[in-house]
Amino acid sequence: MKQETFVISFLSELVRTPASDLDAAITKVLGQIGALCDADRAYVFLFRSDDIMDNTHEWVAEGVAPMQAFLQNQPTSILA
Repeated sequence: MKQETFVISFLSELVRTPASDLDAAITKVLGQIGALCDADRAYVFLFRSDDIMDNTHEWVAEGVAPMQAFLQNQPTSILA
């Protein structure tokens, strides 16, 4: 599947998802992104300020240890 088609597909899925199911849908899409990129992990971070962020959603491949609990209140400087 072409990347553009994939992006349109998962964005359409998220738009159609009821708010009550959005967290699960985001995690599902992260899994699809992880598979597309052959990654072990995929994350969504919430930037609370210019210098602090929290991991709000995480997908990890089978056998990979989750890190979400450790990725809270992180300095955005780790992205540089």
